[in-house]
Amino acid sequence: MNMTTNATTEAQTHLEQGNVLLKQGLLTEAITCYQQALTLNPNYASAHNNLGTIFSQLGRFEEAIACYQQALRADSNYVQAYSNLGNVFSGMGKLEEAMNCYQHALTLNPHSVQAHNNLGALFTKRGQLAEAVAHYQQILTLNPKDAEVCSRLGTILWKMGKLTEAIAGFQQVLTINPHEVQTRIFLALSLTSLGRVAEAIAHYRRVANDTMMPTAALLLTLN
Repeated sequence: MNMTTNATTEAQTHLEQGNVLLKQGLLTEAITCYQQALTLNPNYASAHNNLGTIFSQLGRFEEAIACYQQALRADSNYVQAYSNLGNVFSGMGKLEEAMNCYQHALTLNPHSVQAHNNLGALFTKRGQLAEAVAHYQQILTLNPKDAEVCSRLGTILWKMGKLTEAIAGFQQVLTINPHEVQTRIFLALSLTSLGRVAEAIAHYRRVANDTMMPTAALLLTLN
């Protein structure tokens, strides 16, 4: 009993040391710590997961996959491990496998912003824009002030030709961050397409003020 408790405590210590080293970018040393944790506790899901994260960063994808799968064998409800495994598959171009991982993560935690975000990005990559929109909208119900997601959503709606909805998204981004230049340009383009040229010009002038780019150059985008 005491040996098991001591081993568990020591494994946790190695894990925490590995986490510190990982944050410092000392990957080789962090790997050693995680492996020491796993020697003491072979079913330590967090150690498998974190080791997988390092292998993923190093481009050692097959080893990363093996680590994440080990983490999930140790803890089948490990949402982060499903997301991480999905990210590796996505980076390798294995989109179906990535999709399965992200959906597993979402099944375990329907409010996982990361899972919705990953699925939104994956559906965008596959050209399934309506599905991507649904996931990004779900994120905004959980966190309405996520400017990055508002921007992605607005850009997708713009590509879909849903300009009125796209404008609302871009305006939300600018409410959160008035200096987001790319979003303001997309807003101006959308307004121009709807014939709201005077409003578009006002935004182009704001971009010119923020970037020191001549207003005339920006207005060349108007037809």
